[in-house]
Amino acid sequence: MRDSQSLLHTLEILLKPFPHEKKSGFKNQSCFGGFDKFVREWGEKLLLCNLKSHQYEWIKKIIDKVSFYSQWSIDERAEFVQESEDILLKLREEVFLETPVQYLKGVGPRLAEKLARLSILNMRDLLYHFPRKYEDRSQLENIGSLKKGETVTIKGKVLLIGEERTRKGKKLLKAIVGDGTGKITMIWFSYRGIKKLLPLGKDIVFTGRVEEFSGRCMIHPEFEVVEENNPHLNVGRVIPLYPSTQDITQRLLRKLIFQSIEEYIPFLYDPLPEFIRKKHTLPQVSEAMREIHFPSSYPSLKKARLRFAWEEMFLFQLGLFLKRGRFERDRGRVLKGEVREILSDILPFSLTPSQEEVVKEIEKDLNSGKRMYRLLQGEVGSGKTVVALAATLLALKNGAQAAIMAPTLILSEQHYFNFLRYLSPLGYEVVLLTGKEKGKQKEEIIGKIREGKADVVIGTHSLVEEEIKFSSLGLVVIDEQHKFGVMQRSALSFKDEFPHVLVMSATPIPRSLALALYGDMEISTLTEVPGGRGEVETFWIREEERERVYQFMREEVAQGRLIYYVVPRIEASGKSELESVEETFHRLRLVFPDIPIGILHGRLKKEEQKEIMEKFRKKEFHLLLSTTVIEVGVDVPEATLMVIEDAHNFGLAQLHQLRGRIGRGPYPSYCVLIGNPATEKGYKRLNTLLESRDGFLIAEEDLKLRGPGELLGSKQHGFSGFRIINLLRSANLIEKVRKEVRCYLEKRAIPVTLLKVIEERFPEWKEISLT
Repeated sequence: MRDSQSLLHTLEILLKPFPHEKKSGFKNQSCFGGFDKFVREWGEKLLLCNLKSHQYEWIKKIIDKVSFYSQWSIDERAEFVQESEDILLKLREEVFLETPVQYLKGVGPRLAEKLARLSILNMRDLLYHFPRKYEDRSQLENIGSLKKGETVTIKGKVLLIGEERTRKGKKLLKAIVGDGTGKITMIWFSYRGIKKLLPLGKDIVFTGRVEEFSGRCMIHPEFEVVEENNPHLNVGRVIPLYPSTQDITQRLLRKLIFQSIEEYIPFLYDPLPEFIRKKHTLPQVSEAMREIHFPSSYPSLKKARLRFAWEEMFLFQLGLFLKRGRFERDRGRVLKGEVREILSDILPFSLTPSQEEVVKEIEKDLNSGKRMYRLLQGEVGSGKTVVALAATLLALKNGAQAAIMAPTLILSEQHYFNFLRYLSPLGYEVVLLTGKEKGKQKEEIIGKIREGKADVVIGTHSLVEEEIKFSSLGLVVIDEQHKFGVMQRSALSFKDEFPHVLVMSATPIPRSLALALYGDMEISTLTEVPGGRGEVETFWIREEERERVYQFMREEVAQGRLIYYVVPRIEASGKSELESVEETFHRLRLVFPDIPIGILHGRLKKEEQKEIMEKFRKKEFHLLLSTTVIEVGVDVPEATLMVIEDAHNFGLAQLHQLRGRIGRGPYPSYCVLIGNPATEKGYKRLNTLLESRDGFLIAEEDLKLRGPGELLGSKQHGFSGFRIINLLRSANLIEKVRKEVRCYLEKRAIPVTLLKVIEERFPEWKEISLT
C-alpha cells in the first residue's frame, strides 16, 4: 500500500499543470522552467515507482515525446497534452480501482473471500457489480390504509419496543409503530442488535409485507432511521437488488457499493469520447455510476443504463473493428479464377440460387487481394459443405492448402469422406487429423502437411496444435463455429501467412446478435434447402401417449427406415425425473425385443462413437438411442424418424438442430416431441417448433426464452463485458454505435488507454490481440 501511495502522490503532482497548460493556450509557460521540463522531471520520478510494464511504457513514451514539445505547433502541443493527460488519468484509475476489495473499510480478508465468489476482487469489480433489478420503496403509505398481502413502505415513530416470548418459549422482539393514521407491529424472531437501532420517538422508514398475526404486522421488515445525513440506501427510495450469494446480504452490498462510490468515483476513467456523449446526450461515467446504483428517479436510471449500454457496445465494436482491421491490413493471398464450372462437372446435382450467390461472393473475396473473413449461416441441410468445397477448390487451383476444422470426430470424418470423394479424382490429397493418430502415422501426416504434400487437411481442434505447420495455407474453414472457443478459432485463423477464413454455422443468428457478435465479418446466408429431400412433419405427444409412438416406430422399421431416439441424460438420477439413456434402453428392450438398438453418448471414446454411427448407417442397428451428441453434422439419409424425450427441457435451437438430422434423404420424415411441460416456456418451445421450420424465427424465439449466452454457448461467446445491454432488443442501438465507431476510427488512431479498457472489459480480445 505504501508503494501505491508514493505512486499516487507523484502522479497527482504530474497531473497538476495539465489543466493550466490547456488554459494558457499551450505556451509552455504553465510551470516554472516550462511545462516540458516539469513533465520530463516528474515523469522520470514516476518511472522509479512500482509501475506495471504497460504503465512504464506509457510514461516512457510521454517523456520521450515531451522533449520535442518546444519545437511543435500549437495543434501538435494540444494533441500531446490531451493524449498524455488521458494516459495519466487512466493510470490513476488503475492504481485506485485495482485496489483489492479487502482494503475497503469494513471488508477485510474474510469478507473479501465471500465477495470473490461474486467475482468481486477489487474496487472496479465492486463498482461494476450492477443491480439485476430495482424495487420502488419511494412511495410512503399511511398505516391506516394498509391491507394484508401488500409489500409497502411506511414512515412512523416507534411508540413501544420490547422482548416477548411465544407459547413455545422462543424469544422475539416487537415494536409498535404509529404514524397518526394507525398503528402496526414490527416483529423480529432473530433480533440481535436491532433494538439499539430503533430509538423511541424518531421517524423511521420501514419496508415489508403486511401480515395478520394477532393484528396487522410486518415480520423482519427492512428499516432506516430518518436523519439529515443518512443516504437511505434500503428504504424510502428506488433501491437496487444485486446478484448475491446466501452469506452476503443485499443490505451489505448496498453499503459497500455506496461506500466505494463515495471514495472512488472521482477516479473513474471515462472511455466514451466526449463528442459521442454530447451528441447522444449521455451522462458522464461518474454521474451514470451513481444513478445506476442509487437512482434519484426512473428517468435518470434509464439514462444511466443507456449510457452503460452504449459504453459496452462501443468498446466491443471497437474490438471487432480492430480485429477486422487486422484482417484487412494483412493482405490476403490472391486466389484467382472461378470454380462454378468445376463444381458442375463433379457434383451430381445443381447448386441452389443462394449457393450460387454465396460462391460468387467468395470468389470475389478470394480474388480481391484482401483477406476474406466471412460467416456462412444456413439451415440444417442447406448445403454449406458444398460452398466450403467451392472455396477449397479455388485455394487448390492456386496452389494453396486448405484446412477444415469440425468440432467432433464424427463430423470431421464425414467431411473427410465427402471431400475425398470429390477431390481425390482431381488428383488432390486429402488427409484427416483428429488427435487419435499416434507415433509414425501422426508423424507421416504432419510431415505431409509441412511439406505441402497434403492439399486439404481436415480435423478436429487438433489442427490448432503448435506442431502443425503448413507449407502454404491459403484457406481455413471452421464448421459449426459456435462449438469452438474464441481462442481455438483465432489460433487456426492466424496460422501460416494469414489465410482466408470461412466460418460456418447451422444455428441461424438473429440480426441484432449477428451485428453485435459478428460485426467484424461479412455475412452470407443460404436461404433454400437443396431438392431431393423429404419433408419433415413435427408432432407433439404427451408422455402417457407413448404407445402410439412405439407403434409408429415399428411401422418405420418394417419399411427399412432408421430411427433416432434422443434423451437428455446418460444416467438415471434420483434428483431428476428426466429420461436417461440407462432407463430408456431397458424400456425399449422390453417394447422392441426383436429390433437391434445402438447406444451413443458423449462419454464413449471417439472411436466407439464412430463405430456405432457406422453400424447405424449400415443398418446393423435400426434404432439409435442417443444423447444430443448427434446434434451436429451427422448425415444418415435412411433416418426418417426422430423421437425426443422430455423435449420441453431442450433449447429451441437445439431441438431445431436435432430435427435437422432427419429428412436428409428422399423419404418423408417425422419428428416426434414427447413431453409434459410444466412451465409456460416449455409450452412455448414445443408450440414454436410445431408451427415453424424457419431457423431464423426459431433462433429469435430461443433468444427471447434463453438469452444470447445460452443460445450461442456461454463458454464460446462468454463476453464478460455485457452486463447491461440486451442484445435481442438493441439492434437500433448497435447500428448507431457501429456508425460512431466507424467514424471514430476513420478520424483518429485509437488511444492506448482505450485499448487497455477493451482488454479489461473484454479479456477475450486481449487473447486475440488487437494490435
